[in-house]
Amino acid sequence: FGLVRDTPTGVGFQAVSVGCGHCVAIRADGSLHSWGQDLDGQVRGTPTGVQFEAVSAGRSHSFAVKFDGSLVSWGFEGGVRDVPCHH
Repeated sequence: FGLVRDTPTGVGFQAVSVGCGHCVAIRADGSLHSWGQDLDGQVRGTPTGVQFEAVSAGRSHSFAVKFDGSLVSWGFEGGVRDVPCHH
């Protein structure tokens, strides 16, 4: 797969998750930053905004939990999807 490029530098990250060739992190302000391999939109499809509190990267996809408890997915299988979570 080669090298993972464009790894962010600096401080202010709260969490990071490593997938298969891509990574996703949550910044202190609640925004997401993804980098690495982008064959299935796992980087370019990263949601915007500052409402995220947890993240998990998979093989060619990622999931993030918003502060309101809802779930967002992107990457393989197409596009950003909001998935309601029931508690």
